[in-house]
Amino acid sequence: MRYSEAGQMTFRTLPINWTFACDFPEETRPSVREGFVYWNKILDREIFVEVKECGVAALIMSDLPRVLAMFIPGKNPYNDKTLASADIGLFDGIPRSAVLRYYGTWADYRMPHSLESVSRHEAGHVLGFDHSDLDGCLMFPTIDMPKYVKRAKQACKEEIEEVKQIYGRKD
Repeated sequence: MRYSEAGQMTFRTLPINWTFACDFPEETRPSVREGFVYWNKILDREIFVEVKECGVAALIMSDLPRVLAMFIPGKNPYNDKTLASADIGLFDGIPRSAVLRYYGTWADYRMPHSLESVSRHEAGHVLGFDHSDLDGCLMFPTIDMPKYVKRAKQACKEEIEEVKQIYGRKD
């Protein structure tokens, strides 16, 4: 389930700094934040650390791997059903970085648990997960949004075991 075009990802045990683009809508920030917090809880360590200042400049100050969460008004031009996407290593020329893009259609879903499910999935890509072929797993390519109105989608046993094996627990 892991992926990397260059082989094994190199930031396995380091903290990963992340922040929002400054124009990211305030009302959906808690759902995106929860996606990072979720993986921290599974790993029992703070692998994702939020940088409180917004924008790329706040992230460039650090030599840690970094993630920028952006909001793109409108629909994804390649697939209008895609609510979010992850691009690893593309936004600042440093291979250990990622951009999470949340499209305008994200805001159409005012169901926090559904949005949390999508955010957990995108944060899973940052950890190095590709899409899973196991229906019901968090990294399955699609999420049945109405199904997760009352409770956000969870990682399946295989995903939890793999992320713990790769990142380990805190010492």
